[in-house]
Amino acid sequence: MTRALRRLGITALFASSLLVSCLLLSCAYPGTTSRTGITLRQPPQSTPLRPITVRQVQLNYSGVRLIDLGLFPNSVFNAVDKSNFDASLKSTLKAATKWHEQVGDEIRVYVVIQRHVIGWYGEGNAALAAFAWCAADPAGKILFQEQFYATTRCTSLCNTGVMKDEINHAAIRRIAAKTLRLASGVGESESGSSAAPGTYDTVEGAIGSIAYVSPYMRIPPNVNFTAPYLKVGDPPDWPSIVVSGNPELAPQ
Repeated sequence: MTRALRRLGITALFASSLLVSCLLLSCAYPGTTSRTGITLRQPPQSTPLRPITVRQVQLNYSGVRLIDLGLFPNSVFNAVDKSNFDASLKSTLKAATKWHEQVGDEIRVYVVIQRHVIGWYGEGNAALAAFAWCAADPAGKILFQEQFYATTRCTSLCNTGVMKDEINHAAIRRIAAKTLRLASGVGESESGSSAAPGTYDTVEGAIGSIAYVSPYMRIPPNVNFTAPYLKVGDPPDWPSIVVSGNPELAPQ
């Protein structure tokens, strides 16, 4: 009995030490993203809206990275996460427009997830993604387009699924809010004025948001979280995608 209790005590001590180590080293463990929508501030119910359809969400597989989390390969942003992003965006827009009169030409939304990096960077776990999206009419005219970044970070025991969800929801909030403004008749230039927490117009702003802040100094992320590695280039060829309905980007 004494030997059994001693083994139990050793096991408990080991487990406690492992947990403390994880907390100190900002460990991460894998999780899943969700398909649920998010709640947005809606236009007045009396405001008629143009119909909205999410036509395509693409993932640039060559822009997906997992840094220093080799023990959890399933933490990488994958086709399932992309599908959940798609479903969440559609659910968000459906809920935001279901009580409004639908009037006018359809607005079609196209999204490309250009970059998605998640990993450990020395002082915690961080995730950064780059998105490009556009809104077009049925004739293929581009009504609005932009590229932006979204980030999140975690400094304790981190669920990578939650982190990916935070990125998804920040991007969905930005895309959906701007699409609703377009659908309600707000002009192109005005639609670009709304922001969403956790999203950034520049890669420098995005990187700054995940830099570790201590009481004494600001510690930048490691080389894998720097602008040359994370910055995206030219936007997609939207007219080609919108008019021809090009298939999704193939895994690379």
